[in-house]
Amino acid sequence: MDVSGEITCDGLLPEKCGASGTVLVEGRILDGPSDLEVVRMNKHKACIDKRARNFQRLVLGALLLIAYIFRLMPMAMFVAAIMLISSSCGTKFTPFYQLYFQIARRKKASSGEGASGEEIACPGDSFACGLGFLLLGIGILLFYMGKSNIAWILVATVGALSILAATTGFCLGTAIYTLIVSKKARI
Repeated sequence: MDVSGEITCDGLLPEKCGASGTVLVEGRILDGPSDLEVVRMNKHKACIDKRARNFQRLVLGALLLIAYIFRLMPMAMFVAAIMLISSSCGTKFTPFYQLYFQIARRKKASSGEGASGEEIACPGDSFACGLGFLLLGIGILLFYMGKSNIAWILVATVGALSILAATTGFCLGTAIYTLIVSKKARI
């Protein structure tokens, strides 16, 4: 199955692998119909810098764990707002994603080292942020309804999952998204 011209990432074709028409996206070889459908559904999304995305995930996770430890619900609300922006407008429009490039520019200016990292297509990234926002939103509602213990458990869970995604590359929200899309492709 040849996919040339079909799968684009903001006008750029992902790296091709071999003559069979397989495509390499986010370090994975995609050649099955369900995998290709995941990419086709997200071809309108721009590629994002992998290091900047992981920096954002790490900062958001750290902020949520600080909010959990010190019981700072306004901080959890701030992170929920950033996740809402990321899920609705895209990761590129969030403050910590942009902060990464400010830091990288300074580093590049002082050391002469390149600042840009590997650009990747991120199927399910918006879904994952939306799921994090949903869980934080439920936690915030529970907090104001007097169920603070459950609320703080949700805040800590989203924070821990965000740090896990930043450090290991495994994002539970993206995995859920991929599972849902592959199930829809089979129907």
